[in-house]
Order: sequence, then structure tokens, then C-alpha cells
Amino acid sequence: AMSEYSPEQLQQALQNVRNELNQGHMQEIMKSVQEKCFNLCLASPGASLSNKDKTCLGNCVDRYIDTMTEVSKALSK
Repeated sequence: AMSEYSPEQLQQALQNVRNELNQGHMQEIMKSVQEKCFNLCLASPGASLSNKDKTCLGNCVDRYIDTMTEVSKALSK
């Protein structure tokens, strides 16, 4: 059955599967990052976020995203 497809079609199908996996994986990772950053930045959660909390959260998430980007690049080589 596989021989009915060209190498290009097989490559495209493989890429689609990879993309699906990455998207599902990224959602899990982002959820985990958010939990870690909230725990790190918000010692005592109040009704609203202070500027300090917002800055801490932003920096924390940015660091995780940068790290994930580097890991993804390394894995895709």
C-alpha cells in the first residue's frame, strides 16, 4: 500500500504527524511552564497581579520558550 505514494507524499505525511505531535506536546509544555512560573513568581496569590508579578511571569515564560526553541532546533537537526 505504501508504494502507491511518492516519496514526497510520504515525507509530507510524516511532517504532518510530527506537527500534530509537536502541537499536542507544546500545549502540555506550556501548561507545565505556566504552573512552574506561577509557583515561582506568586508567593501569595492575591486578587490581582502586581507589576513585579507580571514582570516575573513574563521573564519566566520567555526563558522557558527560549529554552524550548533551542531544544527543538537541536532535535530537528
